[in-house]
Amino acid sequence: MTRSAQHRRVEARGTVAIALTFALVLAVIIGGPPLVRYLKASTITESFGLEDAVAALRLDAHDRSYLVLVNEAGDTRSALLEERGFERSKLEWTEAGLSTGDPTHEYLLRADDLVQMDLATPREKRESLSERTRVATANGFAVLNGSAHGQQLVMVDAAAGGATALDIGYVNPEIASCGDSVVMVDGSGIHEVTPEANDFDRFGPFDDVEQLVCFDGRVFGLGDVSDDPQPTQLLRVWNQESGAPVEYLVRYPDRVQGWAPSSSFVQDGRLFWAVEGYLWSVELPAPDSAETGRTTVLEAEESGISAARFAAPMDRLCTAASQASVPRSLPLPPGKCSALPPMRPGCSGGSLVPLTAWTAC
Repeated sequence: MTRSAQHRRVEARGTVAIALTFALVLAVIIGGPPLVRYLKASTITESFGLEDAVAALRLDAHDRSYLVLVNEAGDTRSALLEERGFERSKLEWTEAGLSTGDPTHEYLLRADDLVQMDLATPREKRESLSERTRVATANGFAVLNGSAHGQQLVMVDAAAGGATALDIGYVNPEIASCGDSVVMVDGSGIHEVTPEANDFDRFGPFDDVEQLVCFDGRVFGLGDVSDDPQPTQLLRVWNQESGAPVEYLVRYPDRVQGWAPSSSFVQDGRLFWAVEGYLWSVELPAPDSAETGRTTVLEAEESGISAARFAAPMDRLCTAASQASVPRSLPLPPGKCSALPPMRPGCSGGSLVPLTAWTAC
């Protein structure tokens, strides 16, 4: 097979996977008979492995929650899997497998089986537990959960098939994957987090960092979006070789709906994030670009890579997929689609729903 033929085959495979998942999500929103009638799902078991799956989704419809796997032919396999928080359960897929969870367990789906790990979460915390962030690590995955009774950090050891739950109290940090490490940040710098860590009080209850992403030796933290006619938000940048962050002011061209950024990632020299399903970006500031004594302003641009939006009755919007993911090893078409992470859709604007970003590429 020639190189060009191989390239076309790889591109076709990625396109098929994207199209199939796009069609599946769209069917939930606008299509004929409810999709859940065709899932025929039973409770998840240890035999529910990845097999030939090329895409995974967390679906919520008619007060039931599912994990759905899709193969290249468009065939689906599904299992009932309760959400950790209201449509908050996330997915992360690496060579170690597919990581996800429910209120009381972590799950690791491998090629032919599933590993179930008990979170051993106290009842009072379990009842309000909601997943915030899930990232890949050198040994598996790290999951940050919040509740009315304090925060919890779960370190999943993929090789051992075990999970260590750390009670981190009422602090409110975000986590990011930096190389082989999981990190948190504060005013003094970047701090690696391990299963043996116990010094979480330093982070404090409020730090105005809603999204954290690591790239090329720096960590970028996005704060809340202000409720102004021309909204702004703080972007803090930490250097792994220095301490305190440098602050930049991100300025939007016009009012935006929503206040919390999500789904941040770096690509082509720009930092991208979503606010209510719309992607925004700024050019990555150079390490020495901050001006002494004043805050440098970065102009946010609405990205050409926008989340798909469909008109539909409001009662259908909230049955959309709550999360979608593709394995990092899946050869997606070349270009920007190959680096897009999952985005959470939701109900917004009365008649529009943002779907997963990579399905729109």
